[in-house]
Amino acid sequence: LTFYQIDEISHSKSCVRFVRRSNQKDYIYITPDYANGYNCYSYDGRQEGKQLVTMQGDCVKESAMPHELIHAIGFGHENQ
Repeated sequence: LTFYQIDEISHSKSCVRFVRRSNQKDYIYITPDYANGYNCYSYDGRQEGKQLVTMQGDCVKESAMPHELIHAIGFGHENQ
């Protein structure tokens, strides 16, 4: 899946919509670089300014990309 396909799925099943950044001061930045030593990583919840979401290796697959984006918008794991 591409990021744009994930956006279409999320928008069709929820009110969440990801938009391309123009001049927003708070935004999600998706990068292939390692963050905090993890291949797939996002802070839980909105961060001020640049919010780093790391997608490396096995992250770039159907289940991992939406998983990290869901963390970025504020959802944790159900078992926590």
